[in-house]
Amino acid sequence: TMLRVIAGLEDATSGEVWLDDRMVNDVEPGDRDIAMLFKNSVLYPDMTVYENMAFGLKLKHLPEAEIRQRVQEGAELLGLSSLLERGADTLSEGEAMRVALGRVVVRKARLILMDEPFANLQEELQKEMRNELSRLHRELGLTVVYVALDQAEACALGTRTVLMKDGVVEQADTPQNLYDRPCNVFAAGYIGFPQMNRVDAVAEKDGQGITLTVAGETLHLPEEKGRVLEENGYLGQTVVLGIRPEHLRLAGETPESGQRIFGSEVLEREETEGKPCLRFRMADAEWALCTGPETRLQAGDPVRFVMDMDRIHIFDKETRQAVVH
Repeated sequence: TMLRVIAGLEDATSGEVWLDDRMVNDVEPGDRDIAMLFKNSVLYPDMTVYENMAFGLKLKHLPEAEIRQRVQEGAELLGLSSLLERGADTLSEGEAMRVALGRVVVRKARLILMDEPFANLQEELQKEMRNELSRLHRELGLTVVYVALDQAEACALGTRTVLMKDGVVEQADTPQNLYDRPCNVFAAGYIGFPQMNRVDAVAEKDGQGITLTVAGETLHLPEEKGRVLEENGYLGQTVVLGIRPEHLRLAGETPESGQRIFGSEVLEREETEGKPCLRFRMADAEWALCTGPETRLQAGDPVRFVMDMDRIHIFDKETRQAVVH
């Protein structure tokens, strides 16, 4: 829906659509200088590769010499030069997608809209096409609004990622900041796999500083994180503590001074990108811990772990907004 509103195919019921310094709400779709590549973009089967790539340029009534130059340049960029005279109906799936991408690129539009364009491709071909798009973005300076339902795809491709829920922008940021500094519980849970672990905790103060009580254990916060909680009036309040599975680590035989060790039992061991992920329960919630391949723990084994307190996140229990990163 957002892409269709930007393109002018649907009217915005409220708000404004700006391209650079121009509001385009009342501008016809054909006059917005936008190219589109959607999930079900198909080639004209009775045309050659050249004719498919040139079709949109001919509709704009560009000179034939310019059309030929643009198509040849686009074909060279995408490795299609040897296919220009081939019929579109003779292409492989990967070749057809390259032609569809080339048809958009040769437009040299101000903005390109893409709606999960590679979703119907096989996994290896998806990766290949995403890499191709990233290369074109770097080499040509393309501006692309790309819709992806897969958070890994969105963060891998995007230089800036907009996370939406129910039509509302939850966070617009760099992929790294979405991971490091999620603005609320929803963003924290959506970005990253396995999801961020979350549990209720009570903020208090003792002689050594600000603490969080979690599952009967007292955790002393780093000074800066504790100061933020105290200054914002969270002492004595229940907050949500979050920590990513990769920021938990298995405890050694001898704990470090002041280190709090949590214990549970492994419910399940699963491999995530070649690394084991241990799942267990703590404080009435299922947790995950990502560890190294040398770990031998299996379902039913006891597990002891510690938290990296410099990597914890704290959220307001009621508003669900981030308080501490």
